[in-house]
This record gives sequence, C-alpha cells and structure tokens, in this order.
Amino acid sequence: MKIVCIGDSLTFGYGVREIECWVSLLRKGLNGEVINKGINGDTTDGMTYRFQRDVISKSPTHVIIMGGSNDLIMGRSKTDIINNIEEMINLSIKDGVMPIIGIQPPMDAEMANKYWSAYTDFKQVNENIRAYRDWATSYIKKTNLTCFDFYKAINESMYKYKKEEIYIDGVHFTPRGHSIMAGIINIKK
Repeated sequence: MKIVCIGDSLTFGYGVREIECWVSLLRKGLNGEVINKGINGDTTDGMTYRFQRDVISKSPTHVIIMGGSNDLIMGRSKTDIINNIEEMINLSIKDGVMPIIGIQPPMDAEMANKYWSAYTDFKQVNENIRAYRDWATSYIKKTNLTCFDFYKAINESMYKYKKEEIYIDGVHFTPRGHSIMAGIINIKK
C-alpha cells in the first residue's frame, strides 16, 4: 500500500514536529509508504495544479485529499472548492488511485482571530466548512468513496479536551489534535 496525502498546512503539520503530524502518525501505524504532500497556505487550485506531479506520478494505491480551508479564508466559494475536489477525485479514479476525502476540521474562531487576522470572519469560515462537510458526506454516500471526517473527530473531542489542548492558534493543531485526526483513519487495501 502506498498513500499520498495532499493538502495544505493541516496536512503538512504546521506548528508541530514532523513526527507529530497526523500523516506521520498514519505512517507509523500502517504497513506501507505514506507521502506527505501538504503545503502551507495552499488552496484547492494549487492542489489541483500540482496533482499530477505530487500524486499521480508517485503511483500510489490511495490518495487522501483534504483542502479548502485557505480557499474559504480568502473568500473563495464552496463551489470552487467542490469543483477542484471533484477534479482531483476524477483524476485519481482515471489513473487507478483510490481517492479518499478528508473533511477539514472546524476552526476555533476566537483563537483564530487572536492569532491570525481580525479582518477574517472565522465564524463565517466555519459555517462554510460545515456546509462543505454537508456536501462531502452526501457525495460520499452517492459515490461509495471513503471519507475521514476530521471535522466530526475534532468537534467531538471538544467535549473531552480544552481547546488549547487541541488548537495551537485556532486554525492549526497541537500534537494531541493531530493524534485525534490520525486516530480515525482506517484504510483498507
């Protein structure tokens, strides 16, 4: 089994050591190769642009596709994100790679405003992430694809942990947050 994880800083592991990132944790628990192709600040346009080079050319058996948070922070529409995600899914299927959708986690709006931009409406970004999640879960049911619902995993963990134990800055995750994300991944050959 060979998996490529493509995405933005949430996949890259911004703010934590490489070994603490959910992708590295997946690598430890899996008998196979796992390649991290997350890029800080990337959008779904960028992911689509580099998909051939960073995913298809690596000849993986699976690809985990997670993106859209930066698109929403920049004011891009949910439709743009969906179109890009669907294009990456179609490219995967065309080349015999099993696509898996990673649904990005919610942000903590209060922390994000403190550490990032007070000009970004992170509450609205979260509403758009939730709406994207609604689309993704419906799409998964229609297509029988696999999905890792990081949104649900992080949301449910908020009942168990303080937000400071999960978020570094309201957008990115602590080692515990990454561990929560890795904990829901189950890939079948």
